[in-house]
Amino acid sequence: MKGLIRNRLFYAAVLVVTVCGLAFAQDDSAPEKKPLGNLAEDNQPVQIEAKTLTVLQQEHKIIFETNVVLKRGPTVIHCNKLTAYYQSKTWEVRKAICRGSVKITNKDTYARCGKATFDNVKQIITMESNPVIYQGEQIFRGDVLKYYLRSEKITGTNIRFQRNPKPPPRAPKANP
Repeated sequence: MKGLIRNRLFYAAVLVVTVCGLAFAQDDSAPEKKPLGNLAEDNQPVQIEAKTLTVLQQEHKIIFETNVVLKRGPTVIHCNKLTAYYQSKTWEVRKAICRGSVKITNKDTYARCGKATFDNVKQIITMESNPVIYQGEQIFRGDVLKYYLRSEKITGTNIRFQRNPKPPPRAPKANP
């Protein structure tokens, strides 16, 4: 029984690295500055902090809950719950969903919403529930905002754009 638990914990740790390392992979030939951050910096360690972790092998998912903080390089993501769905044989993440007070920060960019879904196959982050992206003096709002990682394109429905000379609000700093 201890061996089975140890194996499950090992696979959970492998999936954590996969969630953060492969799920947010981007094209290395793209420019350094990314509006929602460069989570694909290979030389940067990935760290996820959460109060609880649940591995549901039958459903092929891992759930991080309560005070979830994902850090990689200058990019920090805060949310209440992160659920990662993976392929059963490869443990490769297909989709990751952040829910509840989602905040994404990277240098001069800050985004917030109630729900953010990362599609690893299509390389798209879909933000819902009052999404807002602040980049420098630019503010994007809409019912749904989609950020395409490969092309760095932002699309959405009922988009409102504004230029604001005030700095954007910042997410709370993660503990070092």
